This record gives sequence, structure tokens and C-alpha cells, in this order.
Amino acid sequence: MSGLLSHALKACIGSLPLTDNKSRKLISMLGRYRLHWYAQMTARLVLRRWQALVLIVGICAPAFAPLLERLESLGFPLLTFFSPRHGGAWNYAYLVALQLFAVGWAMVQREQILGGEFMQYAASLPISRSHRRGVDTLILLLADSPLLLPPLAAIGWLIGHDDPAPLTAMHTLFVIEATALMIFIQLAMLEDFYQAWYAVTIANLFLVATLAYDDLVFQGLMLTLSPLSVFYGSRFFSLTARNAFSYTPLRQQTLTQFRSSRLRVLSGVQISALILLRQSPSILIVKILLSTAITAATLSLLNIWEYDARSVPFATIALACIALVICGLYRDLHKVHQAAAPFIDALPLPRQWPRKFDIAVVLTLSLPFAALINSAMWTHHALTTTMVIPVMLTYFALLGLLRVPQIHAERHAVVVNALMAALWTSGVIFLVA
Repeated sequence: MSGLLSHALKACIGSLPLTDNKSRKLISMLGRYRLHWYAQMTARLVLRRWQALVLIVGICAPAFAPLLERLESLGFPLLTFFSPRHGGAWNYAYLVALQLFAVGWAMVQREQILGGEFMQYAASLPISRSHRRGVDTLILLLADSPLLLPPLAAIGWLIGHDDPAPLTAMHTLFVIEATALMIFIQLAMLEDFYQAWYAVTIANLFLVATLAYDDLVFQGLMLTLSPLSVFYGSRFFSLTARNAFSYTPLRQQTLTQFRSSRLRVLSGVQISALILLRQSPSILIVKILLSTAITAATLSLLNIWEYDARSVPFATIALACIALVICGLYRDLHKVHQAAAPFIDALPLPRQWPRKFDIAVVLTLSLPFAALINSAMWTHHALTTTMVIPVMLTYFALLGLLRVPQIHAERHAVVVNALMAALWTSGVIFLVA
């Protein structure tokens, strides 16, 4: 895979409009080092995400279905824009939600994508900002490789579907521009260019307006104005912000607040909680948002079903999904504890002292979501009190057990955790039934 990426990098650099051969070699060296850094730092993370994607596709995709149906299933996150049931407000909110998810996806890997400490040295090299951004884009596309599968599947379905050629072209351009906007806002947030949201907001309006009317001329005009508004809007807001005042990065504000804190003595639970807030704020926010989305979708579907016989299996599966999302925090806590080991080992503390505190923090984070789902089931008499208590206890036991694969089987943690969650789900459904 690294050889393929190196060839792609050489092809991209060869097309750059450089007159100096030494500059081209310098950018090629920068790109190779950046690819090597990313592979060393987060190759396992990308592997785990591809494992999770393959598991989800394997579970959700219809068996023995034709190719077009499989492409439709994979491209559903973008093909849903073309459903006549959704209005303009829904499409706009959904587009912003996809962009926020993409930003969270990139911010989790911010240090790895931007090159880490190596880029402090590379900043002194005579390389223009546009060429640096080109290398950043290449690394970001590698990090976004699981996210690019739905747009590619949506484009394949649109080309293979029996729609008129002009309509297919417009819908394909819509998917391409929506994907490009997600990548643009990811790059902007990685560079702490928060004013880019203003330009993206305007571009979103033009893009969603494409779906409002069936006139091809109007759709073509809106699809043209969307990228133009991003290009000129980002430049305008960049100059405005540069002349007015500069934003302090959100992460730097958070660190400054914690450094100015006067807390002298912290308990073990507070230490684990502050580790997540200081070292992994993006990961924490993304996991909380995903768990909130799973909980909201579960409660809304249970209300539609009126808490009938299907509610118990579905609620149990939702709890397992929340556990799989939250348990990834164990790995981040463990890495910080490992980095602090040379100092902590000199203190008179047990060897596994942070384990119980890390488990307590993860259980506390997952408690509101589990409590909402189980309280709704108990309120609507889908579960009795004697059933709710064992479900909650075994759920907490599952969260504690999910820590072991996250730390000791990092490469195959997704598969092992999924099997453990599936066994717990089957056991709970069997006992409750």
C-alpha cells in the first residue's frame, strides 16, 4: 500500500507547476516523510475503522442482492438527498450534520494528519503554502478512505441507474460537490480557519437549492455558484478575520484554562476525566455525539413501534452499539498512562492503579444513554424492574470487559469487541424473552 501511495504522490507532484527541480524534490521528500509518519502513528487506527466498516456493511447489506442494490445500500448516506420526502430544511440540516461528522473524523487524527513535531522543522523549508496544503490533502484523503466509500458507491449507483443523462449528471455533480465541501471544511478546521464555516454555510444554501427545482438550468447555476462561493467566500472571510482579530485555537484555550486551574489534589477519577478533556477532546465529543444519535434514533423508533415485542431486542442492540462506541476511550487513556509511566513508576502506587478509575470514567459517560433507554422501556412496561436491573448490571460488566481487547489486542480490537457485544446481546435477549 505504501508503494502505491508513493507512486500517487510522485504523480501529484509531477503535475505541480514548479520551475525548480530542487523544489519538486523537496516537496516529494516532505510527502514521503508525511506518509511515513502517518503510517507509523495511525495505521492501526485506519485498519480498525476499515474493520468496523466491513462489519457494518456485512451486517446491513442485503445478501445475494444485485450490484446496484449493494451500491444503493453503501451510498445511502448521500442518495437520501434525492428522496422526494425530504424538504429543503431537512436536506440542509442533514448536509451540515454530515460535515460536522467529517470534521470530527479528521480532528480525532489531527496530529497524525498534520505531521506532528516533524512539521515544526518542515516549516522552515522553502515550500509554498499551496504545496503544503496539497500534501495535507493527500494525507487527509488517506485518513478519509473509509468515508469516501459512500460517495463512490452513490456515484456508481447513479451512473448505473435508468435515469435521464442530464439528471444523472446533475445528481453526480451534487455528490461530488457535497464530498468536496466536507474535505474543504476538514482542511479548514485542521488549520484552525474557523471563518471557513461562513463560506461553507453559503455554499450549502446553493447546493441544497439544487434539489428544490427540476429545472436543469437552475440546477446547473446553483451547482456553479456553490464552489464559487466557497472559493471567494473563504478568501474574503480570511482577509476580514486577519484584519480584525485572530482566533485562539480551541485546544489552546482549553489547555490554558486547565493550566490556570488551582486544583492541587486530584482523585484518580478526576485524573482520568481530565486526561480525556485535555488530551482527546475531539475524540470525546465525537463519541458523545454518536452515542446521543444512537439513543435518539432508538427512542424515536421505539415510540413508532409503541414498545411492542420488537422493542427489547432493538434496545439491547442499541445498548451494545453505545458500548462499542464508548469503549474506544480505554485506548486513549491507556496511551496517556503509558507516556506518564516513567514518572508514575517512581511513586508508591500499585502497578494497575489507573484501571479502576478508567473503567469508572467510561461507565459514567455511558450511564446517561443506558439510563434513558432502560427508563423508557420500564416506563412503557416493556421491561419490568426485575429485568432492568440485571440488564444494567450486565451492561456495565460488558463495558468493563471491553477494556481488555482495546489494550491487549489493539489490531483486532474491533472484531473481538464486536463478538463480545454480540454474545452479550444474544444472552440478554434470550434471558429477557
